[in-house]
Amino acid sequence: MVRIWTALAIIYFGIENILYPQFSPGVPDTTPTAPWVPQPHVIAYLTGILLIVFGVGMFVRKYAGSAGTAAGMLMVLLTLVLYVPEFFLARSVSQQVTAINFVADTLLFAGALFVIAKAILDWEGTSELEVRHLARDDKRAPRLVQHD
Repeated sequence: MVRIWTALAIIYFGIENILYPQFSPGVPDTTPTAPWVPQPHVIAYLTGILLIVFGVGMFVRKYAGSAGTAAGMLMVLLTLVLYVPEFFLARSVSQQVTAINFVADTLLFAGALFVIAKAILDWEGTSELEVRHLARDDKRAPRLVQHD
């Protein structure tokens, strides 16, 4: 279920990047892309298309882990190329706070994608029956109380 919700979020972010290319790419926001960024619309469209492709890839169980990892890597790339330099180019405290917010939000999303992708890859090839068996035998797993 997490895989599906994550795929939907990634696709939504991709659509937002395509619909609003004037805003900073990656995690949707209403802050315009910095003026020093070359071809910001192209970057936004490319980011949007990649996010949609990665989101669709997460719907396919076989590619879900790789697609989640790729989306996370895209977020890290955007952070390193666009948002970290923005912090150093900021001329006011307000601009620095905005830059820090972009770095934190984008890396937080990337980290969540990496954790989800890792969980998917760890369970890859494990049948539903095996998952139930492992959960039943795990003493740390919470037990459901059945009332008759």
